[in-house]
Amino acid sequence: MSVVAFTKEESAETASETLLPDRPISPHPNLVTAAGMQALEAHLKEAQEAYEVSQCLGDVNERRRQGALPLRDARYFAARVRTAQVVPDPTTFDKVVFGSTVTFRRTDGRVQKYRIVGEDEADPRRE
Repeated sequence: MSVVAFTKEESAETASETLLPDRPISPHPNLVTAAGMQALEAHLKEAQEAYEVSQCLGDVNERRRQGALPLRDARYFAARVRTAQVVPDPTTFDKVVFGSTVTFRRTDGRVQKYRIVGEDEADPRRE
């Protein structure tokens, strides 16, 4: 007969922190530039490393809590790397295509540049 003095039960709060829903994955083709593919691979590696670090924690609930986000991110980035279609940089400048940088001058004199890239590479906050 075994006797247990006390057990630490996982709370509902802890359970909700450890069962994160998957990040949504776009149904559109996953076009990326070479730099975009490198970034996806770097994000995947970072998520995997963060998950591995979380698995070294002694407390099982803390291990689950700390591992939830990196595990979810690792699943997302693994899927994005797996489905990525690397598009070579444009070789001509007579057409605007994926990977092109477009520069234009607005009527107020401002010059703006945009690079046409895939969903994971796009960063609208960056100028």
